[in-house]
Amino acid sequence: MRRGVYQKVAAVVVFIIIVTMVVPYMVFSHTSRKKFNTIVQEQIVSGMLGTIDYLESHGRPLSDVGDLYMTGVVSMTAVDRLDGIELTGEQRTKLDSEERTVVFAQLDSFPRQFVAIARSGSSYVLCRFNLSDIFQQMRSAGFLSLLVSVLLGTGGMLFASHRMTRSLRELDAATRKVAAGDFSQRVPLRRTNGEFSTLIESFNTMTEELGSVEMLRSNFISDISHEFKTPLTAIEGYAKLLEDEEDDTERREYVQIITEETGRLSTLADNILMLNRIEKGNIPARKAPVRIDEQIRRALALCESKWEAKRLNLELELDEITLDVYDVLLMQLWTNLVDNAVKFSPPDGEIMISLHRTGERVTFAITDQGPGIPPGQQDHIFEKFYKADRSRGGDGNGLGLSIVRRVAQLHGGEVRVQSAPGEGSTFLVLL
Repeated sequence: MRRGVYQKVAAVVVFIIIVTMVVPYMVFSHTSRKKFNTIVQEQIVSGMLGTIDYLESHGRPLSDVGDLYMTGVVSMTAVDRLDGIELTGEQRTKLDSEERTVVFAQLDSFPRQFVAIARSGSSYVLCRFNLSDIFQQMRSAGFLSLLVSVLLGTGGMLFASHRMTRSLRELDAATRKVAAGDFSQRVPLRRTNGEFSTLIESFNTMTEELGSVEMLRSNFISDISHEFKTPLTAIEGYAKLLEDEEDDTERREYVQIITEETGRLSTLADNILMLNRIEKGNIPARKAPVRIDEQIRRALALCESKWEAKRLNLELELDEITLDVYDVLLMQLWTNLVDNAVKFSPPDGEIMISLHRTGERVTFAITDQGPGIPPGQQDHIFEKFYKADRSRGGDGNGLGLSIVRRVAQLHGGEVRVQSAPGEGSTFLVLL
């Protein structure tokens, strides 16, 4: 901003003050001068005619008019001829044809000297009056008051403008720091912010969200690096062992481990790509009618080798339900939940799976007899790369439940968890 906004606001404010004060002053000065002239002329006419009447009624000569009416501003004299005074034809005709009438003529344009002329018989009474001093005093007083008003108004408005643009300057400085990557910037809210309060609140909210996004991004990079590094380190280690190992049994074991770690990497990459597509709404397929109970059975079949290896007993209560869904995505949801239940179930344990329709909602529930999830961790298990217990289930990558929630939300549903340490876990999917 580099003081640009403040200078512009100050210039506009000063211009407005000058215009709103000077223009009314000039208009008022002009109209008041005209009104003042009118009042003065009325007083002079009254004074001249009254003086002439007084002299005539008391039998005094017209030449005594100067002794009766003379001030520092106005003076009267009696003359027989109007030499040196330029009158219009209309004014001269009016004086010659009417007594007790007064006409006005200006002697000079500056200073303001005027003469009022009245005829009495064959003589004339001249009343000279000079308003230049009065007008000069009025002009000086008006100009002084205008100057004081402009200075006070300008000073006050400049101070107010400085206060008003203070938040903008702070906002500008904070924005530059945010652009440089510092998301900790906050602009303080003040009572004087006025209309800028909403803007400042929005900016602070934005920087807070950006900070959260940056933290999530950093955590995501850290987590994904860790998830990729572990299998890659294992693959590298066992590949080196293969170079020196001559025993076929050991070599086959190493190859199997490398294959498993490669599969883990492939699964991790697939999950990341799927989660990215879901979050961006990049779903190439369209919804189609699908038998949900059949989908769940296919998911169980895909995990059959895992639950049979643990000798798990499966209890199924599946109603025949058909919904318009994204087939591949919803299949991934069931597979992830079944795989999760199998992974945390103890050998010879039991898994209960149910699917029912209640009104317009479909409820899926899968319950295992695993170690359970502490209450403080239940709100985090759907986050990317979060693992409730990193000491168990090392073959997971912390993306399965995140995909489950995203897929459920994509179908207008939700996922809930009910769990307690030592009592197993139940995951509910409401569609």
